[in-house]
Amino acid sequence: MKSLTDEIVNAELLRNGVSRAVEQVVKCYQGCNSGEYINTGMLIA
Repeated sequence: MKSLTDEIVNAELLRNGVSRAVEQVVKCYQGCNSGEYINTGMLIA
């Protein structure tokens, strides 16, 4: 899971800055708990 989170952080840092990256990490963490983290990752990619 860490690798997916790292990719989300890197993509969001490049696109939108730190605050956006943090937001996406929080969504990923919440999504992992609800079983939807794969969908989040595909949206970012």
